[in-house]
Amino acid sequence: MRLCVGVALVGYLLYEHGVEVQGILHRMAEFPLLILLGAIVINLLGQALSAYRWGQLSAMVGRPVSFWRMVQYYYSGMFFNMCLPTSIGGDVVRVVGLSRHTGSKSAALASVFMDRNVGLAALLAVGTAASMVLPSASIEATFYKVRYVVPLWPLFVLLCCGYVMANIVVFSDEFCRFVTALTTRWRLGFVGVKINRLHQAVQEYRMPWTRYLWAFALSVVYQASEILLVWLLAQGLQIEAGFLLFVALVPFQAVACLLPITFNGVGVREGIFCAVLMGQLGPEIKGRAMALSLTWFLGVMLISSLIGGLVYVLSGVRRPSVAEAEGA
Repeated sequence: MRLCVGVALVGYLLYEHGVEVQGILHRMAEFPLLILLGAIVINLLGQALSAYRWGQLSAMVGRPVSFWRMVQYYYSGMFFNMCLPTSIGGDVVRVVGLSRHTGSKSAALASVFMDRNVGLAALLAVGTAASMVLPSASIEATFYKVRYVVPLWPLFVLLCCGYVMANIVVFSDEFCRFVTALTTRWRLGFVGVKINRLHQAVQEYRMPWTRYLWAFALSVVYQASEILLVWLLAQGLQIEAGFLLFVALVPFQAVACLLPITFNGVGVREGIFCAVLMGQLGPEIKGRAMALSLTWFLGVMLISSLIGGLVYVLSGVRRPSVAEAEGA
């Protein structure tokens, strides 16, 4: 269903903007191979950096695991995130894999949560700063023949506020007690037990924010690598846009693709690319904007995930058993 929604969104964008599929495929077929290979290498190095960050976060609470083992689990998770109809299939693989070394699924899940949490903080920080430095960065959309232009920086500010509130809730003892009492009242006490266990695991990461500066810096470097590879792809498609625009665009589409409405953000990503690039460069860029988004997804993300699948097979990582998957 999510894949159908994504395909429908792509079809709507093609129809709405009058873009021919043949033209997009032609641009993608003529894309410089050297730039594509460079983007894939940058993406794989970024994923290795993220695995290192995850390992550092796990070590913060006394559960160190070797870097190469973390890379194996991270790359395997990258494959399952892309090739299963879910955005968290890779997280289950990572949780199960790490729990085999730490002996606790709750602790492993807490480390995966914090890995994503710190990464999202860097994502929002980079996007907010770029959108404020470049206030002309905006989304252009037309509904019922009425053109709307919305700057990105207010949207980033709202996202930052939501992020802070969500973290207050997650780390709040009062909220955990409320949920536990609610599940008990509904005769779902076993759910409350698991939530309480997870809450206790997450509490291990309740540390001064200065302890997370290194992980945050690693996340910023990773975001910079993703922005760089998208900018390189744009150069290959002769999209003449400043680097700073992509510093705002890439984080914004990454947050938008977290919405679980399509398969791996298909349709949402293309819509964001068209809306932002058209708002900055005009309607004539729409065909190349679609080609840029699809080249990133099919040429970089998909190929990188298949390499992750190869790592999964060759590294000897055991797939989760039924009991391990259900527990995670």
